Amino acid sequence: MANQIWKASVQKAFYGFVGYTLLSGVVGGIISLTSAAAGAASLLSGGGGGAMLGPIIVGILALVAYVYYFLGIKGMKEGSVGSIFEEGAAQLYKGALLGLIGAIVSIIPLIGFVGSIVSLIGFIFMLLAFGKLKKLQASEYITKGAKQLWISMIVQLVAVVIGLIPFVGGIIAMICSIVVLVLSFLGWRNLSKSEI
Repeated sequence: MANQIWKASVQKAFYGFVGYTLLSGVVGGIISLTSAAAGAASLLSGGGGGAMLGPIIVGILALVAYVYYFLGIKGMKEGSVGSIFEEGAAQLYKGALLGLIGAIVSIIPLIGFVGSIVSLIGFIFMLLAFGKLKKLQASEYITKGAKQLWISMIVQLVAVVIGLIPFVGGIIAMICSIVVLVLSFLGWRNLSKSEI
């Protein structure tokens, strides 16, 4: 029974991750660019700028996908009770919860920076959780998937820092982001094959 809960929950987290990544990254970037272009065209024609409805809708959908991801992580925590993966899954749950709280708080004007700090703390919790899970040798797929996810999070941190470098930083960060996406996809795919 616990194995069925684990597998279903990992699948849910995987689909939530893919949805969130696609919506907040790829689709969000395209919508932001097209909205900015439409707003600029509206300003040039004397219209006043236009609404930013596209990015708002994509942001809401990305938040829904993150909630789905969070529910998958919650199920992973519940499915791992009594196993050697329990501690890592519990820490992953705490990180995902902090990430969700941070995402919601960051929407609120004037205190949005607090949400960013909470999200960063959640990111660190998840990084540490994948670090714990990758050290366990009980399941090949969990170890391999957690290692890939841990590496992707390290590369993501490097991409953020490199992105601060003028001119070339953005290009290198974009390449790092593609590496993060591939590693994350492979990591979640391996976790979805795992059993406890």
